Amino acid sequence: MPTQDNCFRCSYRAYLRWRGDRFSLEMLVLRAVLVELEELDVKTISVSKTSLSDYLRGLTSTSSKFVWKIYRVKNIKFAVQSLWEHKPKLYTISRLGLKSVGKQICKYHEGPNEKIEEHWYCNRPAVSPNGFCSEHQKSPLAYYEKCTAGNLNACYAVDRLWAGEKYAVYLLAFGNNMFKAGMTRAWRVYTRILEQPHTVAHVVNVYDSIVSARQTERKLGRIVGVSEGMGVKREARLATSLKKIVNRAILEEEARRLARLAARVAGGETSIELFTILPRRPELFANAKPIAFNELVGKSLEIVDYWGGYLLVKSDNMYYLVEKMDILHRILRVFELTH
Repeated sequence: MPTQDNCFRCSYRAYLRWRGDRFSLEMLVLRAVLVELEELDVKTISVSKTSLSDYLRGLTSTSSKFVWKIYRVKNIKFAVQSLWEHKPKLYTISRLGLKSVGKQICKYHEGPNEKIEEHWYCNRPAVSPNGFCSEHQKSPLAYYEKCTAGNLNACYAVDRLWAGEKYAVYLLAFGNNMFKAGMTRAWRVYTRILEQPHTVAHVVNVYDSIVSARQTERKLGRIVGVSEGMGVKREARLATSLKKIVNRAILEEEARRLARLAARVAGGETSIELFTILPRRPELFANAKPIAFNELVGKSLEIVDYWGGYLLVKSDNMYYLVEKMDILHRILRVFELTH
């Protein structure tokens, strides 16, 4: 009998035979994309900070020092779940053969933060536009998603229902002096940044209340050049960001621009952090074709990279970009799954 470690390297079909699971390889659900990062570089950036009132009074500027950490995607794993179970298993998938993309099932889940493999997922059909079943439309997670979409009443509900959670407010740059203010649960801030095309990011503050975090996000969104949502289409943000991140000198100038903006809102802090997450193969992203997941039915897909909320796949010497949210929480029928 093979060991658990050996099974992780063998085919998923063989693993299921050994486990004696009651379902076919053909049907599964991808619940999450999990990424391991490696640190490439650490730089220090200093920018001057002078308010308009201080400038008019002839006062000298103060200096803010930023530690800029540059990471790169190292490993990609998927949380894979059967329709007969409620907990996923983690796999590094190298190839996926797609038969069909089926209906969406409820994305409600609960469990310890950062331990997706221990989360319990609902398997009921999704009925709401934001992907929840009838039973979980009023769950804390559903209210959280409404809150992040701008519903302040939902934010108050989250504070009542999710005691002890912390929320990070961040600033994100994606090129051409364009910035976004956003918020997420503090434990998944790197995951959230990786879901968006970007050049540089900065965590402004962490709050015990999502209402407080939302209020700060709205305040930042009123700064010239900053938006809460994204007025620029994702494809355009992707193209702009990729042009910047492939050139280290240009990327450093992006970091300085965000540092100057962050210094304006940093209060009394003089040493704060910026970070950038790079894909493994940025040059392949730049030439890949964005495509809907269901357009890849019938193809054998090599999993190449993940960045900016896109999965980069290869088939027949062509590279494609598929949005992560087009892949997750759907019933997939596959003819091949190798890790």
